[in-house]
Amino acid sequence: MLASNRTSDQRAILVKYAANILSRRPYFRHQLRQKLFLYSEKKNFEPSTSLIETIITDLAKSGYLDDQYLADAYVRRQLQKCYGPKIIRYKLKLLGLSEDIIRQSLAQEANKEALEIATERLKTKFRAQDPRKLRQKLYQRGF
Repeated sequence: MLASNRTSDQRAILVKYAANILSRRPYFRHQLRQKLFLYSEKKNFEPSTSLIETIITDLAKSGYLDDQYLADAYVRRQLQKCYGPKIIRYKLKLLGLSEDIIRQSLAQEANKEALEIATERLKTKFRAQDPRKLRQKLYQRGF
């Protein structure tokens, strides 16, 4: 009885913490998982991967976590910063997203028109440079 009560208390504290940080800004599942693990260590809770996974699953079912939506927004934001699909793919992998979500987001948001707009913005920004340097700049940006 005592162990069950302790886990329910831990769950309530972790859910409250997750709701608090999600109220400020959205997080990917992987980021939230890391934050919950760090918080549970800080509070000296028993390490429970299954508890954290159930919390994340419940939050996703409730609509508080949506990796696909966040990935789409992230791709749009990176295209506006003139990054290409290769760099965006790498950054999304670092954020812990699955290859399916990355592929869907890039296919949906990084269409040919959006890529052309991003390359044109970069070309106008560096138009005074030598064409070879411009190509190098595009390559560095992931095009």
